[in-house]
Amino acid sequence: MIRVLLLVLTSVCGRFAMETAPVFYQMEENDHITVSWDSHTNTDLSLTSLICLSRLDGIKVLYQMVRGLEDPKSVHKQFSRRVLLDRNALKEGRLRLHLFLLTAEDSGDYWCDLIAHYNRKTRKWGIQATVHFILNVTQNICEKIKSSEAVTGAVVLRRQRGSRREVLYKWRREAPV
Repeated sequence: MIRVLLLVLTSVCGRFAMETAPVFYQMEENDHITVSWDSHTNTDLSLTSLICLSRLDGIKVLYQMVRGLEDPKSVHKQFSRRVLLDRNALKEGRLRLHLFLLTAEDSGDYWCDLIAHYNRKTRKWGIQATVHFILNVTQNICEKIKSSEAVTGAVVLRRQRGSRREVLYKWRREAPV
């Protein structure tokens, strides 16, 4: 009886599964973002399988790794050469996925699924995690000014050193004739 109880406890406690509520990121174009996930089990995740998908206009692969090997051919052309996984962090049980030079087209709903440490006897994964995040990328203010036809506005860009006075920049751009 005690052996059965110990077997049940070790199989339940030894398995780590996590699904998080979505995290919302508000970014501007040309910014960089890092999506992070920390396992509570200080374990080496370098041989994991990971897939991150965008679900905006159909399903697009943001990043894919199978048993520790990256699969750059599966990445959608929209994200090509802009995604990097921190391999050193994986060895410490952390996931750090970086997306560089964001564009407005990157806005959307993203899901990352991670699995690691498959147990052949129990036919279960030791670690399963799902990270869900929503990314909203807006045009930065300078790009808005350049792209609009007629704009009037003002913005405080900096405070002068040693003074309480702020420098206020105003602009007016007329539509082309």
